[in-house]
Amino acid sequence: LINQRLYNIKSKSWMVCNIHTQPHGSEPPQVHKKFRDLASADRVGIQRVMDIDELKNNPFRKRICRVFAEDPTSGQMSFDDFLDMMSVFSEEATREVKASYAFRVYDMDGDGTLCYTQESRCCRWMLL
Repeated sequence: LINQRLYNIKSKSWMVCNIHTQPHGSEPPQVHKKFRDLASADRVGIQRVMDIDELKNNPFRKRICRVFAEDPTSGQMSFDDFLDMMSVFSEEATREVKASYAFRVYDMDGDGTLCYTQESRCCRWMLL
């Protein structure tokens, strides 16, 4: 089965990312297992997600999780949120999708622009 996920990027462009979700593929079953190992139910705490190997050394790990969480104020991620995040980090994701999400990570106030304050905060995070 192919599960088509539709992403509405802040620039109003739409992109489709095909995710194979059957257990005979290689990457998605690993993603599902990783989520099951982290989650106590159908959601997992962002703090636990920040500790996965793919994020634990990334200075933007908390911001990345918040960008992908449907409700970042809950401190939780659903499997769909987790799958979206892992899909963007996958080799199959297009440069456009990766760039769109990278922009959202750096656009900390969500206004669609990057200002000096946000840029300097990002630089400080990278130096920590």
